[in-house]
Amino acid sequence: MKLAVCFAPARLNAKNVVKAMATSMRLANNHQCKTLVLGKGALAYVATSDSSSSVSLFRQSDEGNILAVAGVPIKLDGCLDTCLAQAIVGGYKQAIEQLASLDGVFAAVFWNAAAQKLVVFTDPLGLQPLYIARPNQGLLIASELKAFPASGLIKTKMDPAGWGSFVSFDYCIGENTQLEGVSRINAATIITYDAETNHVETKKYWSRPEPAPHMTLDDIDTGELLDIARQEIRGYTQHSHSGYSLLSGGFDSRLIMTLLHEEGLEVQALTLQHQEEYFGADGRLAVQAAKKFNQGKYQLVIPSRHYYESPVFLHYLVLNEVAVPCLNLFITQVVQYLRPEMKAIWDGGGSGVAFSPGHPQFDMFEDFLQAKARPITSLHWQAAEHLFSPDIGEAMREKYTELLNIELSRYPNDGYGIARFLDNNRLRRCVSLDPVQVYGNYVLSFIPCFSRTFWNIAGKFPRKLTCQRQLHLKLYKKHFPEALSIPFCSGGQFFTPNKFTPRLWALKGAGRLCKHTSYYWHRLGRLPIFGSFFQKLGAGSKQRGEANRLVNQVIQLVHPDHNELNAGAVMTIKQTHPPFDWKIRIARNLLFYWQVWHWIMEGQLTTWNAETFLRQKSERKE
Repeated sequence: MKLAVCFAPARLNAKNVVKAMATSMRLANNHQCKTLVLGKGALAYVATSDSSSSVSLFRQSDEGNILAVAGVPIKLDGCLDTCLAQAIVGGYKQAIEQLASLDGVFAAVFWNAAAQKLVVFTDPLGLQPLYIARPNQGLLIASELKAFPASGLIKTKMDPAGWGSFVSFDYCIGENTQLEGVSRINAATIITYDAETNHVETKKYWSRPEPAPHMTLDDIDTGELLDIARQEIRGYTQHSHSGYSLLSGGFDSRLIMTLLHEEGLEVQALTLQHQEEYFGADGRLAVQAAKKFNQGKYQLVIPSRHYYESPVFLHYLVLNEVAVPCLNLFITQVVQYLRPEMKAIWDGGGSGVAFSPGHPQFDMFEDFLQAKARPITSLHWQAAEHLFSPDIGEAMREKYTELLNIELSRYPNDGYGIARFLDNNRLRRCVSLDPVQVYGNYVLSFIPCFSRTFWNIAGKFPRKLTCQRQLHLKLYKKHFPEALSIPFCSGGQFFTPNKFTPRLWALKGAGRLCKHTSYYWHRLGRLPIFGSFFQKLGAGSKQRGEANRLVNQVIQLVHPDHNELNAGAVMTIKQTHPPFDWKIRIARNLLFYWQVWHWIMEGQLTTWNAETFLRQKSERKE
């Protein structure tokens, strides 16, 4: 479900505003919109994958109360249906009490008709996106950014700090978004809005535990953590027993599949084989695991190599609203194989974050920023300041630097502070993006290991115990030793309890040889004198991304005179041919993301016209 709320000045019709907002978020044929009046305001929702749930996530009471829940909430200690039923019949204080007992990934709005109060609720980790804006002292809330320009009250304009984060981190940080005037609501937050007085009150209902820096691996009770994960799985089955499990060769998805099998849930595994990583080893190991531990129930898919040059990728960008740079990001290919009849997808992202975060250990923010953030002197920033107008470039640099300093000041300058920063920013904006925002358009997303109860324990772990897969390996050795019989492939690395495995040794060697051969073959075409000879043999051919047809098409449709752009730089980019130097390559990709983002925010590019959009644009231009 997607949500839209509007309380606007009297001159505007709030019902028409939320209807336009909801329509902009309707991305599939089976999505249905409904609009309701809330006193001086209005609410609209778009029914998406929630139609596959056995629990009604939209409710009305005889007294006029309304409850709408986006995402997939779970109840660890009782019945979810009963909890939501109790939330709708009382006042806003009772609704807050009931909603605060929920877990999972969700966001909710509750309208108390008698008190004329609106309650907005986000999940403990803040993974389900919900955004807020206050134009002209009104109130707008929506599940997606594209809904705000659709309201007519927010202009499509770059947020300098948000785009600065996009350049430096590949995702937004803090509460900023890429759209000026719109903020993301924080985790574990309750917002109470009084429609009579236009007053907003905000408070937190949960905080992560304090660190336990002296904890050792022996102190961690993996059995307790698995018991909580099993509780979460049972909570998700209140929505649906049907579904598919996303299965790779990694630790996380195999753990979820093993737990599902323990609980007697017969789900089919969906595996995408990454042909360009060790010749598809990740997918092959996943198939072996499915045959051994999932009764051979699996579906193996080998994606097209031309995906990133196709309108299907453009379709994906509409779903994720260009929230992260994702050209050649393999995870983006999953959604094209999801269908509503699958009902639900089990995702292992939660266990991955809890048991083995996908980042190395750092002791100070200085080291972290040097390794994981691009400084304003980097090529990426040079490309950005060259691409955008001088005013925008200067604002990006100043506002981003100010935002980064504010964000860093909220955390202690140690390993735990860095982990908190990553959980509050990278996890919410990047890691959870696909299962939460993208997949939710078609299927329910079940993500165990993201409950408050789980994180009251996992949130204490020092990263030194998880950064090298120590906790994952301990868990498997103690509880699922048979699952170790098949090697793991995660993050481009192989893991096995055996000191030497001939097959893996051969795969690693062949993979490295292939990469080195490709690199040097490309370089041969640049040799002086002899380069032209090697070019005739095919050396030095365009690297992936340099001649991406989709990127080329989009760039040729950019209007250089847009007030956010540097017209001269855009014309240079349009006229430059491969091979590109690094600065031009980065600028091209950034211009591609900027233009697609604008089209999406302006409502020009949608899932309905993604297949034909560029062709029609080109024809009109001619």
